[in-house]
Amino acid sequence: MLKATDLTIALMSSNTTKNNKILNPANGTLVFGKIPENPTGIPSGYIYLRLGYVGKGYNRAGAFGARHIWEKHKADLCITRPENTPIKLAQMLTEGVDVLYEDANKPVVLNTSQGIISLQLKKGEDGTNEYSIVSAYYRTQARGIVFCKLEKP
Repeated sequence: MLKATDLTIALMSSNTTKNNKILNPANGTLVFGKIPENPTGIPSGYIYLRLGYVGKGYNRAGAFGARHIWEKHKADLCITRPENTPIKLAQMLTEGVDVLYEDANKPVVLNTSQGIISLQLKKGEDGTNEYSIVSAYYRTQARGIVFCKLEKP
């Protein structure tokens, strides 16, 4: 578990401990939101931010999490310091924002005033469904169908 203040430029530049979860500075827990039960069959689950991975090559293959967002999207999200990455995501993941999907395994949270956050469904250590933040970027239009509203943890 990492705090926002642990996110230094040196840490963000390395590719170690990529699956460490980061505390949500807005609520002091590891949870950034919840995909609720819904009629589509898309699993409900809590949303987590992992330290992640910058990725390899031109297309940043395998990139995800706080490192990817800092490395690739800090300018369009106006994030000036690495430790502000989880703060920005907490601001974007507010209760009631639309959750869309292109397909059942790729939900996207849309906050039209601040951008889009893409999620990936995973199994937690205890076998429950959870979502990992893959990326976040500024765009106000997302493809997909709204299937629920984001809930607080």
